[in-house]
Amino acid sequence: MRKTRWFPVLILAATALPCLANDSGKAAGEGVMSGDIEQTAASDRFKPTHSYAWKESRGAKQNTLIYLFDRDVPADQWADAEDRKSAISGWMLANKATVVSWTIDEDGKADSVQSCGSDGSCRASGNSVMNGIASLVADIKDDGKGGLSGTLSQGSPGCGDQWCEVTSRYSIDTTLAPPTLRNRLASSGKTDSADAATVRTAVTAYWKAAGSAKRSDDLTPYFSAERITENQRQTARNGKMLESMFTQVFVPAHGGQLEITEVRILDASALARVKTRVGSGDQAYDMQCGLLLRKEGGSWKIGAEDC
Repeated sequence: MRKTRWFPVLILAATALPCLANDSGKAAGEGVMSGDIEQTAASDRFKPTHSYAWKESRGAKQNTLIYLFDRDVPADQWADAEDRKSAISGWMLANKATVVSWTIDEDGKADSVQSCGSDGSCRASGNSVMNGIASLVADIKDDGKGGLSGTLSQGSPGCGDQWCEVTSRYSIDTTLAPPTLRNRLASSGKTDSADAATVRTAVTAYWKAAGSAKRSDDLTPYFSAERITENQRQTARNGKMLESMFTQVFVPAHGGQLEITEVRILDASALARVKTRVGSGDQAYDMQCGLLLRKEGGSWKIGAEDC
């Protein structure tokens, strides 16, 4: 049986399909954080009623992310979020909601699942195979027009040709949300925009400040409104640990020479791709990041940062 561990949540041009939607879809079934469904009291089982899904490109790969909720959700607010996963996590913590998310790879196979309780603690597990039996099974049909439907099941292999325990059985019927803002910028953003120079200037100034900052608050003037809100949420939840990671990891990672390799702009949003050298000697390594920016009050502000 695959063992998983609990940990606190810490959130450090493709052509649009005509049926993509900003609404949540349907979900049903039951699941538990651990153990077997049938041996868990009905009141302790997670019973989703709504689902939300989108396709996300990372490099040459494209995964499908499927989120399950036990209540209606503000899906329309997540469409243009700088970091959609962080936006969902923020909503989950604010509403003390239980959330289960599945990642499906480009071949349609289940890759991983994460179950988060109302207290923000999450249990994540990958797909393990024993005796030819997978612990995660996704039977999802993509109709090619933005619709997804099917089942998601999880169990513990190791009992011959069947699961020892059945942890969850869910079904969904939903419509894919639009691609994330980051993916839209990567595919449709303009590289010849007149604003490219001011974006480069904003990124350069931020990077210099980030490499010499003493506290995370020092960077607030450079951040977008959404990133400021996210940082405030993280600080309230993980204050001391967050500041420790900031000074020991974040600041040194921004201390090297910056090279901006590409800038893409779409309306009042931009994506800057950068690279730098982190560390020294045998411990040195190359780091590449994608910085999302928003134009707010006439100035470009740094949003979600993906390194």
